[in-house]
Amino acid sequence: MGWSYSQNTLAQQKQHILTYLSLTGYLVEHKCTNYGRHFWLKLYREGINEDKSFIVLYLFEKHDGEWGQKDIDESMYPYYFDCPKSLIDHEGTNKESKRWRKDVMASK
Repeated sequence: MGWSYSQNTLAQQKQHILTYLSLTGYLVEHKCTNYGRHFWLKLYREGINEDKSFIVLYLFEKHDGEWGQKDIDESMYPYYFDCPKSLIDHEGTNKESKRWRKDVMASK
């Protein structure tokens, strides 16, 4: 997927993401890295085993005065390894997420 751009501020875009996920039934833990441009989210549903949680990275960049965003979930093996350890609490649910989580933990 490509980048989506908006005239919203970076804070407004992050809040929009959190609000949308909350309305769709997800519980979210989140942390920022790379000066706020890497927005890491751990998503899970209430009452469901946390071993079923998954991590999504929202990348943000500013271009021509607008903030763009792109989301990548762990099953796509994002080539970013600055995910906070506190969000990684199990080994992953598929081959790529297991490999990615292992590489994140090894990079710390």
